[in-house]
Amino acid sequence: MKIKIYSDIDKIKDVPSWGYVFPLLELLQDETSDLYQFYEFTTIETCDFIALPVTVDYLLKNNAQYAKVIFEKSDVYKKKMLVFSASDIGKTINHPNCITIRLGGFNSKFKHTTYIMPPFIDDPYILLNKKISFLSKEEKASIGFVGHSNGSFIKLIKEFLIYLKFNINRMLKKNYFDYQPFYPSSYYRYRYLKIIENNKSILSNFIYRKKYRAGITSKGDRLRTTIEFYQNVFDNPYTFCMRGTGNFSVRLYETLAMGRIPVVINTDCKFPFDELINWDNHCLIIEEENVRFIGEILNQFHAKFTDSEFVALQKANRKLWEDYFKKDSFFIRLCQELLKNK
Repeated sequence: MKIKIYSDIDKIKDVPSWGYVFPLLELLQDETSDLYQFYEFTTIETCDFIALPVTVDYLLKNNAQYAKVIFEKSDVYKKKMLVFSASDIGKTINHPNCITIRLGGFNSKFKHTTYIMPPFIDDPYILLNKKISFLSKEEKASIGFVGHSNGSFIKLIKEFLIYLKFNINRMLKKNYFDYQPFYPSSYYRYRYLKIIENNKSILSNFIYRKKYRAGITSKGDRLRTTIEFYQNVFDNPYTFCMRGTGNFSVRLYETLAMGRIPVVINTDCKFPFDELINWDNHCLIIEEENVRFIGEILNQFHAKFTDSEFVALQKANRKLWEDYFKKDSFFIRLCQELLKNK
């Protein structure tokens, strides 16, 4: 059975880049897409869902009248709406017809139907020019990390000033994102990594970057640092994963794609398809208040696997990414979930 969608596709031409476009509609611009086995365009009278063509925060800032009209239409025609929120922080729309598709947020605050969409990435094995492979279990757990982590007081002050400016702009309606408490992610990340590094029963392989993506600007440097990042994931069975500006971790999906095991710091995260996927079977999830025990928790987790189970987990994680979190795969799974909400 197909999902019938109505959307004002012409609105896509009004945005400055594809980054503002609902990715499902972007994919359906290709008339040969396999997703046409699962979705079809139709009229507003006969559709199952109205799909907002571009991200809702962009519309509220640049075309609020259209956003108002389309939500009124959803009421008139009694149709549910697929609302895409693309930013790190996201925007909650408190409307009974709204089904939100977003990158992250706080699980305890979601009151309406919300689906978490992964950041879509290219297959890292192609970038590394390597065959898919999995690591044998060693006596000690080995955990990697490459990324923005800075424990200096100056950095903490800078992050607070950025946060303050962002919220002033939000209050002045210069942006349309949810409020979230101050959370200096690079500062906390540094502190938590140091806890692991100081535990001599664990092998840690960390590359600390004082700026996001090491402050690189050129295309060549971006490629070099990306390869360095994925090589670190490749070399270690475990990778430390924690939120950034928004309350989600891109590194979680990058680790799964490499067929490795994410160690996730849970900051009230909502995981995608959490009614279908038992995430505890794929990751080590540690509540943030227990981070001081992260070394002991990781050692206990590592010890419970036989050699064959350890490799099987890595294979299962790679398959999870292929089946759920590649771009086409995600929207096929989403179709199956939406059919339940018709």
